[in-house]
Amino acid sequence: MIIRWNIVGTKKFSFWGQAAGGLLWTNHKYPAFGGPPYNSQNDGKYADASVFNFTPQGGVGLHYFVRPRRSIDFSANAVHISSASLGDRNPGVNASVQFSLGYTWWK
Repeated sequence: MIIRWNIVGTKKFSFWGQAAGGLLWTNHKYPAFGGPPYNSQNDGKYADASVFNFTPQGGVGLHYFVRPRRSIDFSANAVHISSASLGDRNPGVNASVQFSLGYTWWK
């Protein structure tokens, strides 16, 4: 699910911010390692994390209008993965920062 707020801009630029989230299921517990020091009894694919995780995200971007109702879009989005303590451990992972470039036809 993505919730995006478009902020009124100029004739050429319009900025936006977004909050997003989703669900993640894996066939092994993720993240697989609890942290240093590594312990073969508690870490690895049977660590007390969870196979169910959530992916909260946040991002910002801008529309650059090249013509009326046509824009080139730039954005940056940060993704976190966390089990919300569904397992005995909830180490959480700052998974990535994604950059995107797009083109939009506005109605």
